[in-house]
Amino acid sequence: MKRVCITIDVEDWFQSVIYRDLYPVEGWKDKKLMVREPLKFLLDTFDRMNIKCTFFVLGWFAENYPDIVRDIHRRGHEIGSHGMTHVPNNRLDNDGLVYEISESKRQLESVIGDDVLGYRASSYSISERVLEEIHRSGYRYDSSFTPVKGNGLYGSLKPETLGEFEKKGLREFAVPTGKFMGKTIPFAGGTYFRILPIWFLKKQIEKLEQETLIMYFHPGDFDSRLPRWKELPTKYRLRHCMGIRGNDGKFIKLLNWLHKENHEFKRLRDLL
Repeated sequence: MKRVCITIDVEDWFQSVIYRDLYPVEGWKDKKLMVREPLKFLLDTFDRMNIKCTFFVLGWFAENYPDIVRDIHRRGHEIGSHGMTHVPNNRLDNDGLVYEISESKRQLESVIGDDVLGYRASSYSISERVLEEIHRSGYRYDSSFTPVKGNGLYGSLKPETLGEFEKKGLREFAVPTGKFMGKTIPFAGGTYFRILPIWFLKKQIEKLEQETLIMYFHPGDFDSRLPRWKELPTKYRLRHCMGIRGNDGKFIKLLNWLHKENHEFKRLRDLL
């Protein structure tokens, strides 16, 4: 039986990396949360379909809205860390890196009363230095690596680096890529899921060589209320908004298809 892990990166629209200059962390508490409604859609859908997932949650929510974190955990989903404030990890100094990785773990664990085993760096901003801090902070796995080039925010890791950390007890659950016309392409979530046709997504999943399909989504992928800022560069407006309308139905169709194809849904911690 094939395995699939649905992962959700829990952040609100104003916490996106592309809005960091417009909305600094200091003003987040004054912003109206929009994350609750699409998060409810996801949680209710998973309840109805008896699917348990991994939610990578910002430590900021544990500090400011712990009820959101507790509700996810209460419904049987895994809580992982997405850092404290959604800053690209590979741009941080050592103190900033410790805060994002270690403090977020502590904050989330204090809210749910359970161990936080997994970490995902914002925008997949992984590096060997970031991975070392993840290991030092006591995590059992990371899911911050996707082997694709061309995205300036994504980090990279060498195969030998992954092997070294696995020997130390830190697993890497990489987000898979696909192939199209001989090129490596991302497909497994976020903007890519929204803009690619479902038939193409199914083909990529069917051809996947990786043992476990790991897909990632954000509550904002299912919220057509999100603002469309004219001051943002066109590429960011497209990335932020394109394909959101109707994405909820597309997502449910994919989950139903995965069930039909006998995929077994797992949390990432279940694979350790």
